[in-house]
Order: sequence, then structure tokens, then C-alpha cells
Amino acid sequence: TANGYPSFTYGSQVRLTLGSAGTAETNTANWIRGTGANLEFNAASGDFNWEVGGVHRMRLTDTGFLGIGLGSGTDPFGQLHVNGTNGSNIHITRTSGGTTSTFGSIIFGNTNIDSSCAEITGDQDGATDSGRLEFGTQASVVGGVVTRMTIKSDGNVGIGTVTPGKRLEVIAAGNYDGIEI
Repeated sequence: TANGYPSFTYGSQVRLTLGSAGTAETNTANWIRGTGANLEFNAASGDFNWEVGGVHRMRLTDTGFLGIGLGSGTDPFGQLHVNGTNGSNIHITRTSGGTTSTFGSIIFGNTNIDSSCAEITGDQDGATDSGRLEFGTQASVVGGVVTRMTIKSDGNVGIGTVTPGKRLEVIAAGNYDGIEI
């Protein structure tokens, strides 16, 4: 023991097997192990469930879906499922503000080909307490993601421009096909 806590040292890793299911030291058992700088967990089968104060808060299923706030016994509907009594919030924040900084992006793509094909980005819009959204798509890998539509902090929307001066401003470059409503 060190400072009142049990301490285990055994080669490059220590594995603590929990419960009576499966065979110790295999992936058929529930275990926690430390390997160098990593802490790893294994559920023999089924899900990981996190509780705080005896209340179910989070579940990672054996299929890799993560559910937050779903309650005990409820499986998530997708890779990430967030649930709350009055709706859910996912916050993407910066550690410090600026007037032209990027808050963050949600990026869509393919893991094995191009990981950035479309994105929604939140940016500060000229002041530390204002923001705009930019929607970008990629026509090909060569050009990268290009902003196609912007919603400014004053509510102005620009298509083909990132600085709309009117409620809706459409700028077409190259082949202008007009606007159809």
C-alpha cells in the first residue's frame, strides 16, 4: 500500500479481474488493467454502464453505441445518443474567446477515403459574444471544403458569399444559372 491505497506492480501491466464470469486473464472476463500510460476496461459481454449516486447516467453498448442520459435499460439509437428531460445540449466551446476565432466544426467524411467532405462550422462574428454558422461542401479532394452558405450573427444569409449584407444574398460565380423559386 502507498498512502492507504493498494499498489500493484507486475511487469508492464496489471489486470484486475472482476466478478465470476469468464476466465481470468482473458477477454471472456470483466477486467480493468493499466498498460503504461493507458487504463483499459473489458466487459466480457454486454455493456458498460456508468452510475452516479446510484442513478444510471451513461451506457457504452457492446456494438460501440454511446448513450448519455437514457436511463437504465435503454439502448442508444446510434453511435452517439444524448437524452435529456427538456431536450439535450451538446456544447462545442473554445478555451478562450476572440473576435474572429473558430468555435468548432462538425465534419462529415469517410474514414478510408476523405475524412472531410462536408462541414458545419461555428465562428465568432466580429465580437467576442457573437457567432455565425458556415456550411461547407467539397466538390473534389483537390479543392477541399469550401463555404457555400453563411448565416451571420445579424440573421443575414449568404449563398456564395461569407459576408451577406442583406437578409438573403446570393452570389453566383462562373456559370450563372439564376435563381429558381
